[in-house]
Amino acid sequence: MVSEAGDTRAGAPPAVLYVDDETKSRKYFALAFGKDFPVLTAASVAEAETLLQREGDRVGVLITDQRMPGETGVVLLDRVKERYPQIVRLLTTAYADLEEAMAAVNRGEIHRYVLKPWDIGALREELQQAVSLHQRKRREQDLLQGRRHAMMALASHIAHELSTPLATIRALASNIEDHIAPLVAGYAPTAVEPAAISADMLDVLEGSPRMIRSLVDRANLLIRLLLINVAENPEERSDYRRFSVGRCLRDALGSYPFREEERRLVRVEGGDFEAFGSEVLLSYAIYNLLKNALYAIASARKGEILILTEPAEPMNRLRFRDTGSGIPAQVLPRVFDEFFTGKVSGRGTGMGLPFCRRVMTAFGGTIVCHSQPGELTELVLSFPRLESEAEDQPLKGGVSR
Repeated sequence: MVSEAGDTRAGAPPAVLYVDDETKSRKYFALAFGKDFPVLTAASVAEAETLLQREGDRVGVLITDQRMPGETGVVLLDRVKERYPQIVRLLTTAYADLEEAMAAVNRGEIHRYVLKPWDIGALREELQQAVSLHQRKRREQDLLQGRRHAMMALASHIAHELSTPLATIRALASNIEDHIAPLVAGYAPTAVEPAAISADMLDVLEGSPRMIRSLVDRANLLIRLLLINVAENPEERSDYRRFSVGRCLRDALGSYPFREEERRLVRVEGGDFEAFGSEVLLSYAIYNLLKNALYAIASARKGEILILTEPAEPMNRLRFRDTGSGIPAQVLPRVFDEFFTGKVSGRGTGMGLPFCRRVMTAFGGTIVCHSQPGELTELVLSFPRLESEAEDQPLKGGVSR
């Protein structure tokens, strides 16, 4: 027979499973500790194993008597160790079986043994410690699982984002190789007359190296973005200083590896202002926002990007507005959640916008997102206005048509 006491609702603390063939002992255990923990009981090893198959995720601590008809408590704990490693295992036994209990501790089959007759206060403390240990193991397991999922998402994103440029690099290299082979043969000392170079061959030879460099730069930027987005502390605050947001924006746009057709989509307007923080971190945030905006435009097959700097009181603002696909209403509230992405499966990690929010929070500012599905998306970065800022100057040198 299986009995239980305590809260069984979702989110309840982990249950303690007590296994003993004596009915009075099981009832006494549930009465003594049922107010402290959710308690489950079983009368045999077989009954305990059946219960664990059904509710193993709920059980945090297993305490079993050693001497029972059929299989012993140590046998049960040895099996539980392999099948349910998150469960903390205790053995309760009489002094006559102490040697076997100590051997089980040494083999790692149990966490502790508790001698009979029980000291209720001491046993309650042992159980509380065991529950705390289980919860710590659970948290560590969840953390490792979360990191594992993040690494899988990161690996998937790297594979997807780099596969296209690397495939193009390979194709360009093959084109150069195909055209250079007859050229080399035609201009070899043994050639009767030099081979003619067609216009197509000239175009390939002239344009391919430039495209290869651009694709390699883009691939390297994607790798840097991914690495800095997952870093918990990408840069120390000791490196923070005053800097020109306008100059940072110009430099970021100048170094971003646009495709030729993308560069013409970006327009910059507004005045300059200063911020206190890291120019490097803001540059990476700008890269993320550019990448998202270009993705939205490519998905919608329409649109352009306006980057507007607005010196104002009490907060200076940097606006990124694209007239691409927009963001669905059900997705918009979650765009800053870690590892959440509204993009097509495999196209995003959900790290970029959370990284941007961490940057703006570190700067003492904010970032918010507005969107009209199918029409536009606007990210507004607000920076604290610094004392004694210079007069606002028009922003020059941005990416233009």
